[in-house]
Amino acid sequence: MAFTGKRRIKTIGKSIQVKQMIFVKRLIKTLGLSFFSSKTITTTSTTSGCVPSGYLPVYVGWNRVRFLIPTGFLKFPIFMFLLDKAYEEFGFKFSGGIVLPCEVEFFKKLFKLLQKDEKRYASLKVDEILNILVSDHMI
Repeated sequence: MAFTGKRRIKTIGKSIQVKQMIFVKRLIKTLGLSFFSSKTITTTSTTSGCVPSGYLPVYVGWNRVRFLIPTGFLKFPIFMFLLDKAYEEFGFKFSGGIVLPCEVEFFKKLFKLLQKDEKRYASLKVDEILNILVSDHMI
């Protein structure tokens, strides 16, 4: 049976979501993480090897600036998108942390937005987050 139009797009969309969930589950299993929601968001980049429980080091940009993010962020659509892009670029290789292929300034502004109101912005789709960042002249 051939898929056409909206049905094909839905099928492709579900396939992408399944790939993202598999990636996140492998990540959780590999790193031994657990999800939780954080009321305060750590935006401080650090070079220390110490990672507090419930946080994950990620490396952003060409210079691999290190940030600690709450593991709960991994389930947000914007982070699922970034993880998918990381998978496309680097595969399932875990060599010291996840590298997110985006600009450091974009990542900092995304953090600022989530810090402003995590509950409000966490569930927004990627295009909605980008629209907010553009309309607020954050990017």
